[in-house]
Amino acid sequence: MPMKRDNVFATPQHFDWRLIEDMSEIVVIPEISLSDLEDESYSPDDLRDEGHDVPEAEDEAFAYALEEFRQSDAYEEWKDGFLPLMSVLWPCTIDQPTRMAAAIRREALACTVVKGRVNGQEVSGIALTGGGMDLSDHLAAAYILCGQMPPVNVMEAALSKQSPKMEAELLQAAEDLAETLQATATRMSDQVAERQARLPRP
Repeated sequence: MPMKRDNVFATPQHFDWRLIEDMSEIVVIPEISLSDLEDESYSPDDLRDEGHDVPEAEDEAFAYALEEFRQSDAYEEWKDGFLPLMSVLWPCTIDQPTRMAAAIRREALACTVVKGRVNGQEVSGIALTGGGMDLSDHLAAAYILCGQMPPVNVMEAALSKQSPKMEAELLQAAEDLAETLQATATRMSDQVAERQARLPRP
């Protein structure tokens, strides 16, 4: 399926996330997996070792561990890992935010999906959960996962990286973007030539 071109010329928006009372209302948190529970020492086996009466059935054991984790301080710390670290939001049309958040996580991108209302304004985009380095390839990859061509300036920066994330997909997206820009330039040149031809001659 060809990528959409909704955000090709997008520029970043700036938000002070500290002014938002409950970020969980606009940040899409991925579903908790068994791997997450194991990493946080809240798997069914971990809880059994701690003396919990964990059900034997696998699905019931997972549900029990999940609830225990959600009631813990560790869960709040885990959720914080998906909150934007930088004050920048890159606009992106995101049709299936939950699925996109899961895809971004599978690719280990330092990005998070933001979708909701901020100060009465509907926002949809990608924010960074890391900083202090060039993460343009993470942003570009996140756009691609969302089915969108990355913005021109993001793509240019991502292509300058030595080993960018999702390199094969990035190169294909860059080729498609270049064709889009060339077609746009051609149309503009034709429009300019047409209008110049209609101007009165001195």
